[in-house]
Amino acid sequence: MCLFRFKLRWMIPSFGDSGCEVPAETQMLLLETREKSTVQNGLSKPTTENSLYILLLPVLDGPFRASLQGNTIPAHVDWFGWSTWDAFYHKVDPEGIEKGLKSLSEGGFPPKFLIIDEGWQNKVMEVEADETDSPYHATSVDRLTSIEENDKFKGFRSGKSYANLREFVKFIEEEYGLKLVYACHALIGSWGGVLPTSEEMRKYDPWIKHIVQSPGNVSHVICTTLGPMEKYGIGMIAPSNIYRFYDDLHSYLASCNVDGVKVDVQNVLELLGSCYGGRVALMGRYQEALEESLKQGAATRVSEGFMQMEPTFQTLRVAAVAFNSLLMGEIAVPDWDMFFSDHYTAEFHAAARALGGCPVYVQLRRSH
Repeated sequence: MCLFRFKLRWMIPSFGDSGCEVPAETQMLLLETREKSTVQNGLSKPTTENSLYILLLPVLDGPFRASLQGNTIPAHVDWFGWSTWDAFYHKVDPEGIEKGLKSLSEGGFPPKFLIIDEGWQNKVMEVEADETDSPYHATSVDRLTSIEENDKFKGFRSGKSYANLREFVKFIEEEYGLKLVYACHALIGSWGGVLPTSEEMRKYDPWIKHIVQSPGNVSHVICTTLGPMEKYGIGMIAPSNIYRFYDDLHSYLASCNVDGVKVDVQNVLELLGSCYGGRVALMGRYQEALEESLKQGAATRVSEGFMQMEPTFQTLRVAAVAFNSLLMGEIAVPDWDMFFSDHYTAEFHAAARALGGCPVYVQLRRSH
């Protein structure tokens, strides 16, 4: 059995009988060896007795180092939560968040932690969003222009007036009993990085860098979100300035009563490793800066996104993330991602996450 990256972002298990069946981008390999019985009728048959198992892990390789030690459990693992993503995509606003919190509370499941997903930041689009309003197309080439919230979260009025994100977060924490509020940002700022010409971003000395995919990356499923990134490039902050960027961003969010962050789009960084010593060296510097800035425990996604329109995919998905957790659970607290609260498999997904020891949080359909 092995775990391999079938696309840039995700792993799935694979099984085989010989070495030639080990796929490219394998991250963990579990081998079973058996002693053979005596030859009978000219054939040797394996026996289940005295089986040996050999586990191969990428723990040490040049500058690469992995730790299989225990991890600090983040606070949100113990609370039921809600992510705003599927309800609003990048069109999230305070009014919609309030409606979602009210809907869940009235339904008897008040969330105790909230993730304000894509849509709260100040960004500019490199190209126009398509008419289908696909979240994956629309957010693939946007660039961050400021660490502060956008105008949707300033001066909002719905019975009350919120001058900024800080006042809004304080209100929903008090009104709906939220214990934790997180905000989402990409590891590189946004899907397309940061805007080099932005007055606020200039101090981080960003520049446009084009991604380069390795042979392993293109050997399996190609992520469609990479197309615009290849065409327009990434507004990249150099490793020497990335801690300053994270510290500014996270300090500002902390001043807004935001308790933590969801860090998205981490995989793209490995495609920017040229000129920086390769993907391992670059990722190491970014992760070190991120951890130094946050100084708290973290959960790590071990699954692909919830595909509500795939009726035969639900059990396969849970099985895959359970296998993935065998590896990732020794490195970080596994996160099996959110799921639709009114999906016909909702109870199945909730139970799976509870048994998996990972966070349980849902998403609402756009009609809510």
